[in-house]
Amino acid sequence: MTSSAQTNNSSVVSSTENNNSSMISSGENNNSLMASPDQDDHTVIARNRRSNNSTSTSTSTSDKEAIRINKVEELRSNGLEPYAYKWDRTHTASQLQEIYKNLGNGEESNSESDYVSISGRIVARRAFGKLAFLTLRDDSGMIQPYCEKERLVGDQFEQLKTLVDIGDILGANGSIKRTEKGELSVCANSFSILTKSLLPLPDKYHGLTDIDKRYRQRYVDMILNPEVADTFRKRAKIGSSWWCRS
Repeated sequence: MTSSAQTNNSSVVSSTENNNSSMISSGENNNSLMASPDQDDHTVIARNRRSNNSTSTSTSTSDKEAIRINKVEELRSNGLEPYAYKWDRTHTASQLQEIYKNLGNGEESNSESDYVSISGRIVARRAFGKLAFLTLRDDSGMIQPYCEKERLVGDQFEQLKTLVDIGDILGANGSIKRTEKGELSVCANSFSILTKSLLPLPDKYHGLTDIDKRYRQRYVDMILNPEVADTFRKRAKIGSSWWCRS
């Protein structure tokens, strides 16, 4: 009898332990199931944030493009062609830097022979009241058009402030001057928009850092990183010289 009772008791204890462990396991599973919706919610929220960011970026870009398209239409309504067919350039930026390297600070060389014509892409601009400074980059370097309201013909100074953007390709005519701070400049008497850019350039401080995007958009990469364009030019010259020798 004692042995039978002990056996029954151990069976009851074992059964109770199994039931308890099953309940604990079931509870843990239920807790994990209850936690999973929260995890899914976090995942959905993260995806929505990424989607919203990309959507807002796309919207911002399209808005900026629409603004610049309106500027193109305004230029044409004023009888100005924003995509010029021809521009006669007399000097590159590096040629002017070499020719006038001895021009002193604050001096201006305004003889007829010093009247030059330049062109390049606007990579920076600053305006102060009736004075504006642009930085043009061509395939040789950079030069600064010095734009005074009194010098520019007609209402060009207002056009410069309202219709000209960074990224546009601009042509300018004028005499040579070195500013008090030592910057060689072209004192513009007139300018012409040669190519109106419809999209803004990437931020000048961060630039184009995505490697894949740099390969897909080489034209932007070469605008922001002149050394990349120089590498392509050197490769072209090497290939051309090799071809001539062969």
